[in-house]
Amino acid sequence: MLVTVDLSGNGKGVGFTSRNKVSQELEGVGRTASAQMYGNFNFSLGGTFDATVRLEKSYDQGTTWAPVTANASEIEFTEPCEELFTEPEVGVVYSWNCTSYTSGTINARISQ
Repeated sequence: MLVTVDLSGNGKGVGFTSRNKVSQELEGVGRTASAQMYGNFNFSLGGTFDATVRLEKSYDQGTTWAPVTANASEIEFTEPCEELFTEPEVGVVYSWNCTSYTSGTINARISQ
């Protein structure tokens, strides 16, 4: 007997993969749009900027936000980056938050 399990988290069936994405320019303090991520996803910052940006996640569809941490420390970026992350819980949304800004354009992206 073959047993299959829907791990997509979206109820659309085995093998369906949702390709969520947010890609946005920031030119000041503020937050990008958010995207729901599940499983492996990419996040990146590009451009030339003098700013501090952090990846944040929300368990309640964006009502409250918490910074993504590593070893109990907030991860903040002050230069371009390209990273891979894994989200094990269905329904979590992610967004970039520029917390301080001096100049330049931040090309922020979160994608699956």
